Amino acid sequence: MLDNNMVQDVTDFGAVGDGTTDDTQAITDAADAAGQGGTVYFPSGTYLVGSNSRVPFRYPAGGGWDGVTWEGDAHDTVELKMAGGQSSDFFMFRGQSSAGSIVDATFKQLDINMNKQNQSASEVSHAILVNQGSGKLKLRDCVIRNSNAGGVKIHGDDIHLDVKYCQFRDIGRTDNNINGHAINPNYTSANYCDISWTLFENTIASDIDVGDDQDADYVTCTINRCYSEGSPVFVKLDPANAKTTVSNTRFVAGKGGVPSAGIKANNNTATCGTLELDNVAILGPTGKAGIDLGSGTDISDGALTKFLLQTVHIEDVDNDDTRGGAIHAEGTDIGSSGAISVYNVGPNNNNGALNFTSYGGKMPSGSLSEVRHSGTSGLGKTEGISIGNAVEGGAALNPDVPSKSEVGPRAPSSSDSTTTSDGDSTNTSTKTYGGYATPEAGTLDWHIALNDNFQTIEADIQDLANRIENLEN
Repeated sequence: MLDNNMVQDVTDFGAVGDGTTDDTQAITDAADAAGQGGTVYFPSGTYLVGSNSRVPFRYPAGGGWDGVTWEGDAHDTVELKMAGGQSSDFFMFRGQSSAGSIVDATFKQLDINMNKQNQSASEVSHAILVNQGSGKLKLRDCVIRNSNAGGVKIHGDDIHLDVKYCQFRDIGRTDNNINGHAINPNYTSANYCDISWTLFENTIASDIDVGDDQDADYVTCTINRCYSEGSPVFVKLDPANAKTTVSNTRFVAGKGGVPSAGIKANNNTATCGTLELDNVAILGPTGKAGIDLGSGTDISDGALTKFLLQTVHIEDVDNDDTRGGAIHAEGTDIGSSGAISVYNVGPNNNNGALNFTSYGGKMPSGSLSEVRHSGTSGLGKTEGISIGNAVEGGAALNPDVPSKSEVGPRAPSSSDSTTTSDGDSTNTSTKTYGGYATPEAGTLDWHIALNDNFQTIEADIQDLANRIENLEN
């Protein structure tokens, strides 16, 4: 149990956690009791919710749940499970103007299971849907899975989404036309989205869908040290994207939905902002290009305002022979980009490494310091792009990207934890510092007692370092 007088244990309000009894009301009562800035705590168990409501946790009017932290004992022992048989669109947590906003919410060490196997394929679902909100929405060490349509969606309002050490698994389904995105920040005013150390597996559409079709620079998204496997698209950019930065990230396609492209722009009549890639690996097989930035049919200035690359490796792409290169970009400015490597392009390794072409009278521009390529028909089309050094058969770059085991939810600390101002856990053991041995008055062997302090001091310093690291994470 957490050491906090604002912590409310859901079992104290009648929650059973047996996976059969509906615990919606007990959990709601615990949240009401926790109040603003409090914590709703879930001991180990499977908590069935939503048997009598398609939105079991609709935020109340009046701000009673502002700043609430929803925290489980551990992400692999606490499951919030949506009841099956939902007959209309359903959501586990929701903030909306007709009820209450989601304000400064934190979710920690929870497995949120939307139970799509037991739902109608025609219904839209999200684990967390924000139609109205403000402040920050934080997810730490959570699993979100088995949703018909999406994991977390910010739709139509202003809240900073901050996701760290989480896992999104089996989002969307192939037997409907809804598809599904694990994370979808759609803002109606300028705001930020930060996603790091997160694992994506088997999303049916795209892992991260940045923005929507609004012709406005609303979303600034930072994606760092993530790993994606089995999704057709890792990042999809829409016109509301202002700038998306992807760094130290690996995308492995081909195990989930129909492989498409690692990163794509989804523009129709407007550009999709800026994209920066730094230490990124895109590994197929993909049907289209590894990076597909083809322009829309009704614009003449290319898909992006700016596109920058540094230390990017792309392999086994364009297997449907539809894009003619590992990077397909029309009328795009790549600025002063760095080195990339491209391996195995086309159904029989018979396409060029790059496909930069003009569109609507606009010429691509900028430079790549180096292009290494192998398993291609050559360098490909580089219209308007300056190549500093082209190396055919050169060794692939080795971007600094995480392994699968390095990302996703972490185990909770073996000691008790509490919620800090930034929503992370910190060690709250009762250890105190000081109290070191001192020589007794009049002793001649004073150095013996002092020598005993060295090991204790070293342990105290290490403990302090661990606490600081926990706060920074």
